[in-house]
This record gives sequence, structure tokens and C-alpha cells, in this order.
Amino acid sequence: MLTSRMRSALRAWLIGCWILGCWVLAVACSSGDSELFEEVEPNGSAAEGGVAGSNVAPGSDGGSSDAGGTLSSDAGSAGAAEPSGTGGNAAGGSGPGTGGAGASGISGSPSGGAAGSAELPGPMSVAFSPLGGTFVSNTTVTLTAGEASVELYYTLDGSTPERTSTRYAGPIAIDASTRVRVRGWMPGSAEPWTPILAASYVRVADDAASFVSNLPIAVLHTFESGKLDPLGEEFVPAWLSVFEPGANGTNLVGAASLQSSIGIHVRGQTSREFPKKQYSVEFRDETTGDDRKLSLLGMPKESDWVFSDSVVMDRSLIRNAFAYALSNRIGRYAPRTRFVEAFLVDEGGDLSRSSYVGVYTLVEKIKRDPDRVDVAKLDATDTELPAASGGYILSIDKGGAQLAAGDQWFQFVYPDWQEMLTSAREPQFDYIEGFLQDLAEALSAPDFIGPSHGSHYSEFIDVDTWIDHQILNTLTKNVDGLRISTYFHKERGEPLAAGPVWDFDRSLGTPYDGRATAPEEWRAENGDGTDYFTIGFWGLLFKDPAFKTRYKQRFLSLLAAELSPGELVELVDSLASQLGPAAARNYERWTDFPPAEGTHQGEIAILKSFLERRSVWIKNELETWP
Repeated sequence: MLTSRMRSALRAWLIGCWILGCWVLAVACSSGDSELFEEVEPNGSAAEGGVAGSNVAPGSDGGSSDAGGTLSSDAGSAGAAEPSGTGGNAAGGSGPGTGGAGASGISGSPSGGAAGSAELPGPMSVAFSPLGGTFVSNTTVTLTAGEASVELYYTLDGSTPERTSTRYAGPIAIDASTRVRVRGWMPGSAEPWTPILAASYVRVADDAASFVSNLPIAVLHTFESGKLDPLGEEFVPAWLSVFEPGANGTNLVGAASLQSSIGIHVRGQTSREFPKKQYSVEFRDETTGDDRKLSLLGMPKESDWVFSDSVVMDRSLIRNAFAYALSNRIGRYAPRTRFVEAFLVDEGGDLSRSSYVGVYTLVEKIKRDPDRVDVAKLDATDTELPAASGGYILSIDKGGAQLAAGDQWFQFVYPDWQEMLTSAREPQFDYIEGFLQDLAEALSAPDFIGPSHGSHYSEFIDVDTWIDHQILNTLTKNVDGLRISTYFHKERGEPLAAGPVWDFDRSLGTPYDGRATAPEEWRAENGDGTDYFTIGFWGLLFKDPAFKTRYKQRFLSLLAAELSPGELVELVDSLASQLGPAAARNYERWTDFPPAEGTHQGEIAILKSFLERRSVWIKNELETWP
């Protein structure tokens, strides 16, 4: 016999199949070039005290290429091991200079988490000189144990350092891109004294050695993992090195300000077929392979990040950063962002000019975290109210339904769908399913009060967040907004909030998706762009005169303040100025996707004109509403 949860899951799956079939048919009918219709994974606020997309203040220039750093991991430490040294890039030369976190360590026990190991006293440190980063031609690496009697064993092929590995006896000569992984033992001890510590040294070919950027630089190297599978959805081991601006820009050659082992895979659905890929990245502990939280370019510590923005639909290169900054300006969290120029080496060997993959928006992945979507951790044991009432993160996206309420379906983001299928979490599944069904019942009632429970819909949703979420998608004319790449979150004991916003490459007047181009219309008459006033639960909300009045008042208020034409244009200019000459380099790399009128300013002009016209048109339209 099917349980209620099994029946619900089956019903949700059937609805999802029907909706997905309709969506595919609509896309096929809306354009002769179906490859232009892209969707990216969910994966998103402005920098604290600044604008989303802004870069951290320049670090100090690096010094001597002889400078090194120390990696240590105290017994029971909760943080990642970091080397000493000043942040920033080396000013030049053939090897890495003084920098920030140039090698990667592990938190936890001194044994690196080996089964049955004893907790050993004292600092477990290894100094790498020079720090990890990039070099030209060749370099030598010196290792120094924090404890003089410690014997160090290392590998250069990505394998785990063991007692049978090469014992360190003097400087290591390096003339190719290499990871140095090291671990230490006390004489006669079977248990490692240090965790695995590592640094990456990427050799730069002559044609890229003089590369300098006005933005931070990210270098991704897959080493033994080889070429990334554009259709792969599993993370593969790789390495990330980040270089930050100094007084004269960001040098590609020098010490990295941050290095870490990572997992990486190509992300997106249709966008996987585009030449310029997008990537999901997670920081990993060097010893255990577990997620590792690190601060990236001044953003709060976390493990999961996205290299976003295909050049196909958004040739301004700032649409996502703009939309997320706008959301934060009106008080709704959206992912923090930073612009970077990136190099990807996924076929082994040196980093060359052909490794350049252009400008990316580095984005916080949407996930539960006090600095991201701040909802309570929901343990499997939280099966009674009020504990079972949160936190949850849900989405409406491609990939099939997992929950159904009325005619609307949802997917789980947190907790994970597979977790929610376990018997331990069945009370939580039943709770959130019942909650959404009660909401759907109230929204569908003539008086907006559910007949079976006697509650108004406003007892189930945070009305103001639903209004703001719709406003942000409507102002930007996000053709996919509210129907895919749409997120919700529910804190324990609180109503369901809409957001964060996500994915705006097909918005804001982009001329490469005809549904988003015209500013003086709510939605394009031809094509399948979102109807912001009839879609899903929003369509039911707009049948309530009280909701519609509240929406009108909020939108007009914002159009006179944070969303006024002047404020919108100022934000666009601020973001565009950060890209500077990096935008031209991106176009040179991706010549099949040139900017309007041949320049970045041509793309920015389209974006500003759209915003100026649309904000005025919407204001005039709203003022005609009763």
C-alpha cells in the first residue's frame, strides 16, 4: 500500500513531467534557435559595506621570491591551516613571492583523521618556501618542519604522502605544474604527526607571463583529473589559486593570496553546450576531502561557490551582479559577488594564453548558512513541532517535482531531496507538504481563508518578501523569473519567504533573447516569457485586492528611491567601471559573441536605456491602477 508521502511524491512527479513537457514544447515553439534558451543550476548579496560585484581593496605587493609561509594545524583545530606572509601578488619575477594563504591544510586531529590515531600535542606545521602560486621556467621549493625532529615525506603526483613516499632531504626542483603534498612523522611512530599539507606551483608559459589584470585572477588546474566533462555533474578533484590586486594591478606570476584543493564540475543545462562554460566549485580539506569553509575575496567563509555568467545571453557581463546588488539594496539577501578573470588548465601542462577563459562573476551558492540563507539547521531528529517547522529551502526549477501543492510544485534544496526520502525525515516531509497544501487551499478560497483550517494565506507567507521578489523579476523583465530558478526559504516557526533571487542573464533588455528586449510591456506577447501577474501562487495573490494595493504602494515607493532611474543607472556604471579593460579581453577570447556596437560600452548603453525606459513605463502603468 502506498503511504501518503509516496502518493504525494508520485503525484508531484507526474505533475512535473507534464509541466516539463509543456515547457519543452513552448521553448521549441518560441524560437527557431532552441540552443539560445539556457538554464543554469541554482546555485546566490552585495559585499558588506559595498556593491555586489565590487572587488576587495588591493593587497600589498609581494616581495622576494624567496619568501615562504608556514602551514600548521593545532590538535583539534577548527580552522584551515594558513601560512604566514602578507596578502597580495608578487610584483614579478620567475617564482612565487610573499603572499597570503599559499598552501592548503586541514582542520582536525594531527593525524589527519586517520582511523584509531591518537591526538598528539604541539603545533603540526610545515613551512613552504616559496609559497604556492605560479612561476616561469623553474623554481625550487624548500620544506621546513615546525618540529625539528619530524621526518617529512612528500609526493608530486597527487598521491597521498606515506612513509613509503620520497623523504624530504633538500630543496625540490620543479620545472612543471606540480602539487607538493607533504606529511610528517615522528621517528619510529606509525601515526602521522602532521595532517596532509599542500601547495600548488603552476608553471606559466612565456606567452602569458606578462599578463596583468585590473581584477583578481583565478587559476583553476585539474592536474590528474584531466579535461572536464561538459556533461558531468559529479565533482572531480582540482586546485584553485587566487591572486589579488596590488598597487599596479594583479600579476599572473607570483604568490597566490589563497590556494585550496577543490572539487569542480561544469554547471548548467543548456549552457553546458556553450563554448564558455560555467562551473560549480567546492573547497575541500586536503586530507579528508570534506567540505572546507574559506573566505573568498573578502566574502564570508563557505565551501560552495559558482563561477557564473556565460557570454552568450549577457554580454554586458554584469546582469547577475546588478540584480543581486539591487536585491540587497532593498533589504533582501541575494548572493554576494566578485568579478574575476579566470584561467583553466584542464589538459595538463603549463598555463598559457590559451588557458584564458575570460571574465566571470564569482557568486555565493544558495545554501543554508548564517551569512547566506539564514535558516535553522534541521536535524533528522527534529520531528516534533516547533522544531520540524524549519529551516527549509525550496525551489521551483527544472528537474522534476518533489512536492506538490495545488497546481504548484516545488523541489528541496535544504534538506537534500534524498535525505527527505528517508524514513527518519518523514515527519518533516509530511509537515512541509501539509504546510504548502494549506497555503494553496487558502490562496484558492474566495475569501483567501482555507476552509479546512480557517487561516488566511498571510499566515503562511511573508507577504512583503513575495512582493519584493516579484518586483525584482518584473522590473528586470526576467523571462524565466518566478517559474524556474526561483527560491523560497522557511525559518523555524516563521512563514514562507520568497527568495533569494537567482539567474538574470535573460533579462534587462538583452538583445540576445527577444522576450527580454522591449521595456514598455509587462511581458512579450510572443514566446513563453513569464507572466508575472498570473504565474503560480503569484497569480492567486494578485486576485486579492489588498495584496494588489500593497504591491502597488511598495513598487511606487521603490521607484522613487532605490529603483529610481538615477539610482539604477548609477549602479550599472559602478559595476561596469569595475570590469574596465577586462571586458575587452573577454570579447577577444570569445569572438563568436561580440558586444553590441563592438564595445562593452555598447552593451552598457543598452542596459541603461532599458532601465530608464522601463522604470518610467512601470510607474505610469501603476498609477493607472485603482
